[in-house]
Amino acid sequence: MQGLQETMSISIRGASRKGTFLGFVLAVFSLILVIIVFGGAYYFIIQPQLIKKPFMEKPGLAEGAIELAGRNYLVLNSSHFSYLANEIGAYKLKGGLVSKDTPEIEFVLTDVGASFSVFVEEHVPSGKRGKAVNPDIRIKGRQIIAIEVLGSQDILKATRAQLDKDALEVELLKDMRVLADKGYLALWETIR
Repeated sequence: MQGLQETMSISIRGASRKGTFLGFVLAVFSLILVIIVFGGAYYFIIQPQLIKKPFMEKPGLAEGAIELAGRNYLVLNSSHFSYLANEIGAYKLKGGLVSKDTPEIEFVLTDVGASFSVFVEEHVPSGKRGKAVNPDIRIKGRQIIAIEVLGSQDILKATRAQLDKDALEVELLKDMRVLADKGYLALWETIR
């Protein structure tokens, strides 16, 4: 009888070691799986890295545009804002999982009272004149600031400088989950 008890106790101890090892392996596997899922979500959804920036030709300004802008005439058009949006990283935006709406940025020129709406479809920004219908963010500033940014050799650096001087204002109009889902975190990290 004593031999039977020793055999049983040895079997039970061995089984618990196997169970502990199996539990450890499952815990490590689960941790790796969680890291892959969250890492993939960050890499592909929140901060997409594999999206190639589309080429957009830089639109020019009409002769005397700076002088006219100084007298509060509107000299910019939708192509300027499509280009500007592309340069600051709006091409990384997409319709999200939470909200299927097309990403939309509204640019407001406060001194001339003009608005431009830029949509991002298939990673290509496309603008039109007029107030945005359902914007995610709104970027406000004077026309001369937009002209200075567009005239810069480094648009990102110029945009950051104007944001730091509070010459440009960014209003978040949607919930942070929606903005993150559409990729605005990538845009914000680009200009900050």
